[in-house]
Amino acid sequence: AVHQTTGYSKGELYLNGIEKGDRVVIVDDVVSTGGTMRALLQALALAGAEVKDVCFAIQRGDPDIGRPYKALVKIEVQKKVYVIERYL
Repeated sequence: AVHQTTGYSKGELYLNGIEKGDRVVIVDDVVSTGGTMRALLQALALAGAEVKDVCFAIQRGDPDIGRPYKALVKIEVQKKVYVIERYL
């Protein structure tokens, strides 16, 4: 188990079936603070996996996850949701 903390929650992450030398691409729905992704990347590194790429459907703000990543849409949330950039 790897403990993860975001701006919104705390919890435990579990890696199942990841072995040393595995090559991994991470696809996630949303990144905002980056806390979950940093914990996941740390867990994968400890397991000896190689992360080839990280992709998000929605990026909120400019989170630093400690490595480059891609997002399909970048948004800003105030009273409404504003699409800042589209990458399609």
